[in-house]
Amino acid sequence: MTNSVLQIRDLRVTFNTQVGELKAVRGIDVDVAPGEILGVVGESGSGKSVSFLAAMGLLPSSATISGSVMLDGQELIGAKRKAIRSVRGKSLAMVFQDPLSALNPVHRVGDQIVEMIQSHQDMNTHDAEKRAVELLEIVGIPQPGERARQYPHEFSGGQRQRLAIARCLAIKPELIIADEIVSALDVSIQAQIINLLRQIQRETGLSFVFITHDVAVARYVGHRIAVMYLGSVVEILPAGALPQNAEHPYTIALLSAVPDMNLQGKKKEIVLQGEVPSPIDAPSGCAFSTRCPYVMDICKIARPVLRLAHDTDPSHQVACHLEKPPIGA
Repeated sequence: MTNSVLQIRDLRVTFNTQVGELKAVRGIDVDVAPGEILGVVGESGSGKSVSFLAAMGLLPSSATISGSVMLDGQELIGAKRKAIRSVRGKSLAMVFQDPLSALNPVHRVGDQIVEMIQSHQDMNTHDAEKRAVELLEIVGIPQPGERARQYPHEFSGGQRQRLAIARCLAIKPELIIADEIVSALDVSIQAQIINLLRQIQRETGLSFVFITHDVAVARYVGHRIAVMYLGSVVEILPAGALPQNAEHPYTIALLSAVPDMNLQGKKKEIVLQGEVPSPIDAPSGCAFSTRCPYVMDICKIARPVLRLAHDTDPSHQVACHLEKPPIGA
C-alpha cells in the first residue's frame, strides 16, 4: 500500500526464555492508510499487542526485534531511544486496556492533559487549560470544566478510557493504537467508546489501529481487518467483506462464533479442535495446520504467504494453501 501512515514489513519479535526461544511475531506485513481504522483481531497469544508494542518501542530489552516499521517514512526499528521517544510524543500514541496505567492518581485530570499539551506544543498555561477542557468535551466528559479539577478515581471505567483518549489527542498524533480498550467494559459502555473512536476518526482524519480479540467488534469499528494467529497475519480484508468473503479457515471459525439474528438459529459454529500451539514450538508449516479442518500435507511443511484472495479484491489477502475457499465461506 502506498501513502501509508504506518508500514510494517517482515516484523519479527522473539524472547529468550528458560525453555527456549519464544517467537511472538513471525514476520508480519501490515499497512495503515491515512484516516483508516485497521482492526487487528485474534486469540490471546496471537501477537496482536506485541506487534504494536514493538512498533511503539515499548517492549523490554529482553525482546529481539527485526524487520521494518516505518512511520511517515521514518524507520523505527533500530532507531535510537531519543528518536523513538520523539516520534512517540509527536506522531504516535497508544491507549491501553487499563486506563489508570496512563493516569497519575494524585494529579487532577485537567492538569495531566495540560502537561501533555505543553510538553508537545508551545502554548501558555491559560490556553492549554482551555484546550484541555475542549478535549474533555470532545471525548464526551459531561461538565468538562468542573470535571477537569477532579482526580482519576472520581471517574468510572468508561470515563477513564475517555480521559486516556483525550491525553492521546492532546499531542495531535497521526496514529493512535488502541489495545483492547473496551474488553474490560460493560457492553453498553463498549459501544459508547467504539462510537467515540469512529466519531473522532471522521472529524479529525486520524488513523487508528484497534486491537481486539472480538471479531464482531473489529468488524464494526474497522475499515479493514487483519486476522492474526500464532504470530502471523493469516488474512487481511475489508470489514465490509465479512463474513461472506472470508477465506482463511481460522477467520471463518472466528466468524462462526458471532451470533447472527438474520439466520434465526441456522448458523453452525465451527468448534476448533485442540489448543493453540506454543510459540516456543510452533508448527514448521502453516501455524494453523494443527487445528485446521481442511489441513493438507503441504500445510504441515510449507508456510503460506499472503496472496491475493479469490474474490480478486486487491485489498483482500489470505495466507492459505487451499486452492478454493472452504465450502460455506
